[in-house]
Amino acid sequence: MAKYTERLAEKIVSLIEEDTYSITEICKHLKITRKSFYEWRDKKPEFRKAIEAAIESRDEALAITARRSLKKKLEGYTLTEIRTTYVPDKENPEKLVLKNRVVRQKEYAPDTHAIRLVLLHNETKEE
Repeated sequence: MAKYTERLAEKIVSLIEEDTYSITEICKHLKITRKSFYEWRDKKPEFRKAIEAAIESRDEALAITARRSLKKKLEGYTLTEIRTTYVPDKENPEKLVLKNRVVRQKEYAPDTHAIRLVLLHNETKEE
């Protein structure tokens, strides 16, 4: 079994909070076994609390992202795309100069499917 350290525990908690990796991936990345992870979680109350807090924080962040995304879908939004082209300078080929810059905006209308889902959800809550 790998040796538990505060530094290793902090790294595990950080990776859980980022929602980047599964427990299996975290264990492989940090070269510990899943068995060690779960033994530490079961035997070290401070580690368990830190993991639970990281999961809660991650879930709150995901909920905020989901609400923001849903709000965009409900209201519609504008996406701005900027394409910039550079070419070598005639006098100094190692230096790049701006040749072209194209700014394009695309409007996205409110998503009727998302609107229906929110309205249906609200009707269900009222019942």
